[in-house]
Amino acid sequence: MQLQPIRYEYKRDNALGLKSEGEHIGFGAQSLQKVIPEAVTKNSEGYLMVNNDPVIWTMLNAIKEQQKEIAELKGQVQKLRAASHRRRK
Repeated sequence: MQLQPIRYEYKRDNALGLKSEGEHIGFGAQSLQKVIPEAVTKNSEGYLMVNNDPVIWTMLNAIKEQQKEIAELKGQVQKLRAASHRRRK
């Protein structure tokens, strides 16, 4: 996958007034913008802001595609096993 989660903390007294308490996990806006541009916007001060909704829907679609591929591969394995079993008889 092109995106790698990162751990981060907000600086105290940051320009956006975000809580600096504790560690967060997410994606860097610059990296995310390259993969899912609609998930990143720029505010009036020029800061990049992440909207997680497009990320969630993109991930859900990726999971659905993987499940489809897994089902297809399982079908192929079953056919190969059946063919191998018939040859042994």
